[in-house]
Amino acid sequence: MDTRSDSAEIERLRAELDVLLYATSHDLAEPARTVRGFLDLLQRRYGSALDDDAREFIGFAVDAAGRLEVMLAGLLELGRIGRQEPAHVALDLAAIAEAAAAGFRPNVTAAGGKLEIGELPACEGDPDLWRRLIAILIDNALTYRSAAPPVIRIDGEAGRITIADNGIGIAAEFHERIFEPFQRLHTRDAIPGVGMGLAIARKIAERQGRRIELSSSPGTGSRFAIVG
Repeated sequence: MDTRSDSAEIERLRAELDVLLYATSHDLAEPARTVRGFLDLLQRRYGSALDDDAREFIGFAVDAAGRLEVMLAGLLELGRIGRQEPAHVALDLAAIAEAAAAGFRPNVTAAGGKLEIGELPACEGDPDLWRRLIAILIDNALTYRSAAPPVIRIDGEAGRITIADNGIGIAAEFHERIFEPFQRLHTRDAIPGVGMGLAIARKIAERQGRRIELSSSPGTGSRFAIVG
């Protein structure tokens, strides 16, 4: 068996899939925006002339169109990450983590929680992709927080960066599933979202020759480790 040939073929198929994913999601985004726009217009212009049932039905359609736009945006980002060639430069991970955390600190503080950044090692990679990756994992920690004030800690050592939280945790049988696109463990009413964040996080890690490991169980919080 020629493992090098097999590996090259797998990479070729992945690249083709990324191109298809990007092109499809990009082309679908415009009609999705058009549908959403006309539904909004219909709701604003004629809502007062409709009965309660009709207004409710239009509301459902507007909500569904909005979710479709968000899902397509996630697919577009996933495809874009697969197509672009990551930079490979020396990184100040502490500064990158601080930049990623900045937008979340007000919400963490308002909830009486803490977002801490410890010592992080020097490494190489793409600064924009690292910032996005850390931001996704912080956002995930806040989305799946427990009733307690959120505590999020970013730490690292050579070859390993961890983002740990005190959230609701994840049962072991779902540790792989949550990294797949559109896979959700909760209803939208319970926890909003479309299930794309961790799929994008994994793609970012893989594009930089790394992987994400998860340690978690219900009620114990979660620890995501970026390894490599």
